[in-house]
Amino acid sequence: AIAMMREKFPNLSLVVCGLDLNFRGEPWQTTIFLRSIADENIPRTGTCAVCRDPSTHSYLKPSESPGVGGADKYEPRCYHCHARGLRQEITL
Repeated sequence: AIAMMREKFPNLSLVVCGLDLNFRGEPWQTTIFLRSIADENIPRTGTCAVCRDPSTHSYLKPSESPGVGGADKYEPRCYHCHARGLRQEITL
């Protein structure tokens, strides 16, 4: 399908954005695939909701269940704050 699209629309530029990892820290297979066929990858980060460092993870808020959602369910966190939050949940 990708080869057909490139042949049919040779001058088409496609911009895609999304998360690299789910809230468990597992890679999204779709993102891996899209990165593998991209001509260019420009990684970006958000800002950790706890310490304001660059965020690399999505943290599922303790009162929520996994699923599609935004700031109501998830918050951006750096590696350290994400790990700290998971450890706190385990001890609760």
